[in-house]
Amino acid sequence: LADNPCSFVSVLVSYPIDIAFAISATSAKANVLYDYMLDAIKQIIHEYGTYHVNYAFMVFGNEPDVRLRFGANVRSPDDLTDLLDNIPRIAGRPNLEKALEKATELFQPGYEGERPAVRKFVVVIVDRNTVGDKILVLRYAKSLENSGIKVSSNV
Repeated sequence: LADNPCSFVSVLVSYPIDIAFAISATSAKANVLYDYMLDAIKQIIHEYGTYHVNYAFMVFGNEPDVRLRFGANVRSPDDLTDLLDNIPRIAGRPNLEKALEKATELFQPGYEGERPAVRKFVVVIVDRNTVGDKILVLRYAKSLENSGIKVSSNV
């Protein structure tokens, strides 16, 4: 693994944005990979801060668990990364269908902390094949994109 977790990623941010991360680490090297995923996310948080960028965060295995919602009272990037450090990973085969369904709920009109004019993103990171109906996964992803939410995934 690289010393710099984001050295392979160039993130372009057009301020302001709302970004929801959905991560799953359930493979044989899950503990190491989960920490690596969190390090990459923390690097993004430290680079772009919490003033113009609002964050939501969920972990998922068979079921998604939203651990941070938009509009949460997070005062600084350090507070946010400290919160991430205390979120355990979830075991079970990663169900992307359920994770995207939950992401859709996070971005429902009128969600807490909603900023109607900002760009919205869902970033999904998994370390192994996911389960779920591929047609439904595509439908959820398309639904998010049709409502103006960009979906990015390493799947």
